[in-house]
Amino acid sequence: METKKNLILLLTLSLLYSCSTVPMNTATYKLVYAGIFGYEDINLDSNYIEQLPYSSMKVKIGKGPGGLAILESIDEDKETWVTSDEIFLIIKGGRIVGSYGLVETNLVDYRSKDTNFKLFIDSKQKEFTSFRYLSYDKPEALNIRFKVTTTYKGVEPIKILDYKRELILIEETIENDYLNWKTTNKFWVDKDSGFVWKSIQTYAPNLPDFKIEVTKRPPL
Repeated sequence: METKKNLILLLTLSLLYSCSTVPMNTATYKLVYAGIFGYEDINLDSNYIEQLPYSSMKVKIGKGPGGLAILESIDEDKETWVTSDEIFLIIKGGRIVGSYGLVETNLVDYRSKDTNFKLFIDSKQKEFTSFRYLSYDKPEALNIRFKVTTTYKGVEPIKILDYKRELILIEETIENDYLNWKTTNKFWVDKDSGFVWKSIQTYAPNLPDFKIEVTKRPPL
């Protein structure tokens, strides 16, 4: 019951931000401002990206400015990416499975029976249902169960920097009836390798979408 109460707090945090009586530190204020008004996006030069010795991706949180994240490390099948303001995203198979450094809610544990995107495409299925268990740090909420419906949507042309690709769009509808929260994550996947080049995803009710475009993929 305590965990459920904590998760309800996640839904109400954004409402609290609109109240002028709530004190905010500078980082929180910037995130809230970006969420309401937006910031001008950045332009990335393909030549600059090619010259970087690191794998990179563009990350945009809600209406905030798009910034560049660099691949810090790979541990087995988990990639750790870091931005210039020291936000870390842990990604596995294209999905965000962990985070730290965010002023708001961080994802501290991720357990699921998610289907691998490559296997899902090869199976020729149109839909797959699984369950996901997520844990958060602020406020602390442990092992919250979400129903996940994975749907094959078809081929879409995508352009990242100067490169055009024909990718498979896969959508994941995530829902929890108790919280009355439902959202849809989108992944643009290479049909041959299963690599996710682009995604729009979130993991908590009080956070905006993370828009991710891989500008220089990790080594095979």
